[in-house]
Amino acid sequence: MPVDRPPRAAPGREPRLMLVSNMWPQPADASFGIFVAQQVDDLRALGLEIAVCFVDGRASRANYARGIVRLRQQLGRHRPDLVHAHHVLAGLVALAAGARRPGRPLLVTHHGIEVFEGWQAPLARWLTRRVDRSLVVSPAMARQLGLGPEAVLPCGVDLAAFAPGDRRAARTALGLPLDGPRVAWLGADRPEKRLALAVAAIERLRERRPEARLHRIGGLPPEAVPLQLQACDALLLCSTHEGSPQAVKEALAVGLPVVATAVGDLPELLAGLPGCAVIDGAEPDLAGALAAALARALASGRVDARARLAGYARPTIAAGLRAIYRDCLGWAPERGPEPAGTGEGPA
Repeated sequence: MPVDRPPRAAPGREPRLMLVSNMWPQPADASFGIFVAQQVDDLRALGLEIAVCFVDGRASRANYARGIVRLRQQLGRHRPDLVHAHHVLAGLVALAAGARRPGRPLLVTHHGIEVFEGWQAPLARWLTRRVDRSLVVSPAMARQLGLGPEAVLPCGVDLAAFAPGDRRAARTALGLPLDGPRVAWLGADRPEKRLALAVAAIERLRERRPEARLHRIGGLPPEAVPLQLQACDALLLCSTHEGSPQAVKEALAVGLPVVATAVGDLPELLAGLPGCAVIDGAEPDLAGALAAALARALASGRVDARARLAGYARPTIAAGLRAIYRDCLGWAPERGPEPAGTGEGPA
């Protein structure tokens, strides 16, 4: 929401925020929406007061209707300065609950495939025109929705947790064989992730490297993922669409070369990194192209991408989001030193 008047003084406190999301870690799936929960933690560490309204649409679609009623009640209790919804369906709940009103802006972050395909894509375009500001996690998503580069703010990565480690020690800790390359595939088995294509690519790779294996990582608590990646030699991502896949940034932080289809922000993120490759999804022999790129990735060894990931550090992303909130509210920018951990913005 552009501010067409001089910024007004902030009221001597951080913004009060109501966050609405249909993604949030659950006992049965601790990784579901973990990036949203981590963003809340990082913003709270900066002093923001945040109330969360989780709408569990996976348990029942009726929860979206119930969420409208519950959000209205929470808005009355917490009286936030602004409302931030994660995902188009959460944004629709917020809009229906009256979250947007004069003096209380409504923001929505779109996270990925819902912008590009399926029945949610037209809803995402419709919602984008009816909220005060829309954010996306990759330039490709911004182009899809007709937004400018200022709308791009990816989710942060925990660069302390995802760090290079000893592969042999990691395999020993996990009880894995010490010999032979392992190619990580991280995520839930959803249609757009194309697990069958990953399996086919590894079968083609085994024609060159018979000892190669696909290492599936999914259904684990977030704190278990770094060790799993440290035990591997490369990451494969072959989705039809993505926003800004966390798996790729986490793998790079660990030191793994990445082979991926050309989705989300990966062409920009992986450009020029040794051993990494972005494959056009229109390749007639896509499994073969992925396999050939994986063979080159395995031959290249570890990749040092830590400097490129500096702009994705969780404190940096949280500081950027906090500045967006202040701008939406028309509050004057803070003066003084930059927040700790800030660095060059994401590529």
